[in-house]
Amino acid sequence: MNKEDLKNIIATNIRMQRAKKNITQEHLADLIELSPTQLSALENGTALPQITTLIKLAEVFEIKVDDLLK
Repeated sequence: MNKEDLKNIIATNIRMQRAKKNITQEHLADLIELSPTQLSALENGTALPQITTLIKLAEVFEIKVDDLLK
């Protein structure tokens, strides 16, 4: 798996989990202490999240970090 594939997988999983929880992008950005622009970049697959961001996302979504990566 290359970096672009990983970005797209994470992006898809963030969007899917956010929709499941019915959380707006702005609200999720606040919860994980990112700007809405930074979260948008993650959801669009143009950026990779830091490990700390993955942990915060997993906590908000009540899933394992691993679930965001596959």
